[in-house]
Amino acid sequence: MTTQGSQHIKLSIVQTKFQKRFSNRLVEVLSNPLPQLDTIGVIAALAGAGARGLGTVLVKKWQPPVSLMVFTAWQLAIGGFMLLPIALITEGPFTQVTRTNLWGFIYLGLIGTGLAYALWFRGINKLMPIAASYLGLLSPVVATLIGYVFFLNFFHY
Repeated sequence: MTTQGSQHIKLSIVQTKFQKRFSNRLVEVLSNPLPQLDTIGVIAALAGAGARGLGTVLVKKWQPPVSLMVFTAWQLAIGGFMLLPIALITEGPFTQVTRTNLWGFIYLGLIGTGLAYALWFRGINKLMPIAASYLGLLSPVVATLIGYVFFLNFFHY
């Protein structure tokens, strides 16, 4: 048997196992009754979606007079300062900050937030706002697939 043929068989086996696992879990998730929706959560989700949509259109319409990185930094700083009082009221002050916590904050701040937003705003500048808005819909799909493929995470109620 050729190398290409054996690779094709291996790929077929992997695809079949993935499809079987995925379809079994999908049936399990769809057959369970849905949990009750929280009114405040639904309102917050709708407000967040509206704010993101409005922001996507306005960023395209109002070109900032500064570089993309400066614009992103100011947006994140202002948003963080707006959320800080809410976080302190609902969660209270930090009780213990370890070195691991600091590295986590640095990573999330620079890579998970700063770089991600800079790339997002660059994409908005290159695409039409409607096309860019569809990219946000892919985020939960990609996160779910990554969780399933790499960590075998499943939906549970």
